[in-house]
Amino acid sequence: MPPISGVWKHFTKMNSNLAMCNICRKRLKTSGNTSNLRSHMKTHNKSTSQGQNTQNTQDEDHPINVDADISESSSIATTSTSEATSTSRATSEPVKRQQSISQAFTKVASFLDGGSQHSICTETVIYYICKDNQPFSTVDGKGFRYMLSRICPLYKIPTRNTIKKYIDDKFDYLSMRFKEKIENAENISVTTDAWTDAYTMKSFLGITIHFLNGSTFLSGTLGVVELTQSHTADYIGSQLLNTLSDWNINKKNIAAVVTDNGAHMVKAIYDQFGRGNHIPCFSHTINLVVENSISNSEEFKQLLHKVREVVKYFKRSTSASDELRKLQINEGKMEGNVHKLILDVKTRWNSTFYMLDRFLILSKLVSDVLLQKPSGPEMLTARELQQLRETIKLLRPFEKVTLEISGEKYVVISKIMPLLNCVTIEIESLQPALDIGIELKRNIITELKKRFGKIEFFNMFPLATILDPRFKNLHFRDPIACQQAIVELKKLAKSSIQEASSTDCSSVDEEQQSDSFDLWEHHKTLVHKKYKRKQTRTDLSETTNVNAYLSQPLISLKEDPVQCWEDMKTVYPDLYVLARKYLSIMGSSVPSERLFSKASLTLSKSRNRLLGKRLSKLLFLNSIDDDLWFQT
Repeated sequence: MPPISGVWKHFTKMNSNLAMCNICRKRLKTSGNTSNLRSHMKTHNKSTSQGQNTQNTQDEDHPINVDADISESSSIATTSTSEATSTSRATSEPVKRQQSISQAFTKVASFLDGGSQHSICTETVIYYICKDNQPFSTVDGKGFRYMLSRICPLYKIPTRNTIKKYIDDKFDYLSMRFKEKIENAENISVTTDAWTDAYTMKSFLGITIHFLNGSTFLSGTLGVVELTQSHTADYIGSQLLNTLSDWNINKKNIAAVVTDNGAHMVKAIYDQFGRGNHIPCFSHTINLVVENSISNSEEFKQLLHKVREVVKYFKRSTSASDELRKLQINEGKMEGNVHKLILDVKTRWNSTFYMLDRFLILSKLVSDVLLQKPSGPEMLTARELQQLRETIKLLRPFEKVTLEISGEKYVVISKIMPLLNCVTIEIESLQPALDIGIELKRNIITELKKRFGKIEFFNMFPLATILDPRFKNLHFRDPIACQQAIVELKKLAKSSIQEASSTDCSSVDEEQQSDSFDLWEHHKTLVHKKYKRKQTRTDLSETTNVNAYLSQPLISLKEDPVQCWEDMKTVYPDLYVLARKYLSIMGSSVPSERLFSKASLTLSKSRNRLLGKRLSKLLFLNSIDDDLWFQT
């Protein structure tokens, strides 16, 4: 017999045309040569492949005798199979198989228009454009087309007009699905605000909607309506009603409409929905408290002016900014962590707080730079810096409050009264030593009483607070207002005829916060005092669902009140219905105000011809949750 190749050490010959791999037990055709066997061995791990190549080189000089005993071959095959199998399980790569002709044609066809892969790729492009506020011309961009040609060579990118059609179709589908969600919502909260786009000089009315879907908050942008007439209350009200009608929303399902304090906006809501359904934006009112407190202090206004002049100088002077950056790097800061001074926006008080806070952090380095700049502005004195530190302490609680009530995916309205109580106690506890701090504190307390003095008598806020298992009646400062709210809640509960059963609510869980300033410190103190006292049982004949609910321990601040009510709905079915109504209301118009930023990103220089109708569609698609977007 002539000598054979060493590759046969890894195969067992079944017959003249068939061999079995000792590693993976796969059967291969030999057809009189070892080409298939060698190709197959390349699919196994590198060590086996390298061992094979070494052995092949050796076997070319020392061929194997074909007359070897079959039983010996079988034992060798079995041993090598067990060893190779254990090795392949640990380190081998997946076996790659060449596609058949039919599979290849099927794959190519799936990327044609209407194919499954084509639909997936187009859906991805639409998602990218809508969620990242990209212009339609993105699909014509050289870089974008090159990227997709490398990632997915078989995909043919649609034109911008085709993309517009796909986006219209996507809007039609998702708006239909969203309408189905709205139809199942019993209580709907609406926020609205008007603004003028600085680039196109067009005015728009932004409208957002919020409601509970089960125990989850759903939000969406109902429309960004272009205003073509004078912004009268009648015109704004009619545009709002038309938009709600387009989405099949009945006025009776509107629990509340949240707006800022603009006279025309407030009158429009009063005329269309009634005074009781209007809620002034809490964050906007907080802004007024801080702005008025600052403007009523002439000394503090002068101090702010000096800070702004220094910040503006660093914004204008490249050399001063470079020096400030170099000094921070010399102190050990990484290039990416270097701070810059912040210039405030006068219409947003939080930006004033951030400007002052950053200025204090960099004050020493700023002073060092200005000492080398004779033409620069005057640096603040040590006393003025101390005045800033005192004012920062007075303003920090309001910055925390603004962030706390700016959410859309959790209960907000029931937090407003407790937050106001905590902020008031915090401000009153501060004892500034300098005149500016003393005057600012006095102004803040005056403004808080002026803006929120009667909030405990406005049904929406006290009822929502009582129905939140985290707070209940803990934060009422006026006992008369507390009693009136409880009486009103009992009246509303009597209208419900649902049956009740029994369950338990979670107990208070004291959580710790690492932040040096704890906005909820006063709340935790009240909870501790309340449940340290002995509770007295009321006469069973006088016990109602409201009394029983109020006697239960408060839940932790970290717990979800909506989910807690899902657990208690069989115990207090009448209160459960009321809780879902009041806890679903937004406490501020921040969601509609966020449309300003989103619209400015969408109405960019590259999209200056975008129509209001298409803008509304894009912002709706941008606001849709991924769960609904990708739901089939």
